[in-house]
Amino acid sequence: MNSQSLEAGCTYYHVTFADPDLTIPRVEPLVYIGESDDSEAPHLFQDIVSYSRFGSRLHLKGDNDDEIVVYAFSSTSMGSGIVDAEQMLGYVSEAVRRAAKLGYPKPRAGPWSPRP
Repeated sequence: MNSQSLEAGCTYYHVTFADPDLTIPRVEPLVYIGESDDSEAPHLFQDIVSYSRFGSRLHLKGDNDDEIVVYAFSSTSMGSGIVDAEQMLGYVSEAVRRAAKLGYPKPRAGPWSPRP
């Protein structure tokens, strides 16, 4: 996802995988809430549940910090892991195809990096 195309208040999806064969996707819906002053991770996303309940963390005056999860990403750390709905469906569809081709493998334990 191009960081310049992000729109505050829109839903995006953080896609990671639970296995090195990329057959088990984990999809987390997030709302883009804007930019921070942190030059290393300026793009802020909020979990969908707290956004639906309270609105953007950037505009809250109350004390709901323990119920709100905010993620900060740099343009490079967002990489291809933050995507729109259409891209997310593509990742999930490809994961299903890979899983079918591999006989729906069971997750393996071990060190590896989740990546879309």
